[in-house]
Amino acid sequence: SAAAGTAPPTAAVSAPAATATPASGTTTLSCPTASEVGVALGLTVPAPTTIGTSASGVACNYLSETPPVLDVVVSIVHGIGTSYLTTAEASMQAKAAGTVYAFTSASGVGDEAYTYSYTVSTSETVLGIIAVKGTTFVGISCTGTTTSLAKVEAYANQLLG
Repeated sequence: SAAAGTAPPTAAVSAPAATATPASGTTTLSCPTASEVGVALGLTVPAPTTIGTSASGVACNYLSETPPVLDVVVSIVHGIGTSYLTTAEASMQAKAAGTVYAFTSASGVGDEAYTYSYTVSTSETVLGIIAVKGTTFVGISCTGTTTSLAKVEAYANQLLG
């Protein structure tokens, strides 16, 4: 995975609407299963580690430190404001100033979406998406994987419902 400081800022990404529901007896959301993420992205990913959770969102890390090393972060947030994505994209663009990546508008994903892709090294690429539909936000970041932006966009649409 990319060293701290080399990966782009990652916004929260969520699971499919059917998966991103409160776990039994809790008020927090749960991560999509490794199987769900793996099938959607065409990868084999390990079980997730929850890196943030609340009643309105969840962020999950699928990190494999054994070769081939891969790092997938999926975040979902419900109940966002109407300017959330525009503000998040502008903030990420400002942080990316002078770096090797930029956001590209992605049509056909939710109400509004931006993708990014850049090379960290000859053997490692980072790609991802931030997207919103209604009041639901999804962010997916993939480092060191063999997935494609097309698969990431399709999974974001699935998560947005």
